[in-house]
Amino acid sequence: MPVTIGRRKLMAVLGGAAATWPLAARAQRGERKPASASATAQNDRTSLVIRPGVECAATAWNHQRLAPNAPIDPASASIVSFLVAQMRASATMIYCAPDQPLYVVDPSTPTVRVKVVDCDTNPQAAWLQQFFNAVPMPSPDTFATEGGSDTEATIYRPATHEYWDGWLFAKTGAKVTNSIGQLVDEWSIVWGGYESDLRTNPGWWRTDQATGYKPGAVAAGIPIATFLVTVGDMKQQEIRHPVGMVIPVSATRGGTWNDPPAQRTDGANFGTQFTPEGAIFRLPANLDLNAYSATFWDGVSVKRLFRLIAEAMQNYGCVIYDQGGNAIMVAEKGDTPQYASDPYYKDPIVSQVVGPPTVGGGFANTYILLSDPTVFPWDQMQLLKMNLVSS
Repeated sequence: MPVTIGRRKLMAVLGGAAATWPLAARAQRGERKPASASATAQNDRTSLVIRPGVECAATAWNHQRLAPNAPIDPASASIVSFLVAQMRASATMIYCAPDQPLYVVDPSTPTVRVKVVDCDTNPQAAWLQQFFNAVPMPSPDTFATEGGSDTEATIYRPATHEYWDGWLFAKTGAKVTNSIGQLVDEWSIVWGGYESDLRTNPGWWRTDQATGYKPGAVAAGIPIATFLVTVGDMKQQEIRHPVGMVIPVSATRGGTWNDPPAQRTDGANFGTQFTPEGAIFRLPANLDLNAYSATFWDGVSVKRLFRLIAEAMQNYGCVIYDQGGNAIMVAEKGDTPQYASDPYYKDPIVSQVVGPPTVGGGFANTYILLSDPTVFPWDQMQLLKMNLVSS
């Protein structure tokens, strides 16, 4: 089932006080998984596995396992109840759409200028342009973006630890010359972010101290790599970081956000029943996932996608990073020049995680019914204690 995600116009400059992350307490819990899956993922750097101290600092919020007794926000019950009601009112299904490109490039990838729209007249765009003058964009003529209205994409060069997120990637219709003299299609973005050394990133886009500008492709100002379900995650049969979720516009709070990890918001509703962007939800650590049809696992077979997501929500949480027409999670896109063949069809583990292709498009295990409480434990979510800031 194809999904079109209508989301938001990014607010690039919003204020916010610095804060500390209160939930860094760690818990250890082993998970049983096929022995060959982890080794396969670790040996295949095309299928990125997010690692502490490499993809964000080892102390970054997204690498911290939640303690079983991590503090719960006093408003948890009311916010969860309202959010779940809005999720169910907006759609019959929730998707984890395998539609977010993550390009892992090597040093030989030619670089090219990606134009920031209005960079000639807008000081914010001119500031961002300096970081997008030499982007190692693979195959510009066939470069694929996220398929919804935000057309996002992420490019990461591990050899130099550089990382780019872009929002509203689009071909301009012009041709430009890349670093090896080839004439290729020109691309533009409206906003985005650049990290010169991902090993130092705290798990959110840092505000530029000279200008106050806030980079990053998604509304909350969090790098996509902190929450994206990657092909590598699926192959190793464990998501070792938070997952992310877009929630309905009707459920998103404006004016404030949870910092960290959010650095801004584009929410428009006011009232304590609405969810701030950057809010972290978890499933209780002692919740029996085998009591739900979408998260059941027999202990032997390959874990399905929503089982992996539920385990990640127990161990690391689920961050709200944007708003849209309905609730949706995102996984790495497979049909891009990143892969010689789409791993969702060809990889023996990943193809089982997402399930067989459906007649209408998509994969059987990438969407589940929202209305039936026996499918997935949405009602059991808990909101972790927040630190709300405002502009």
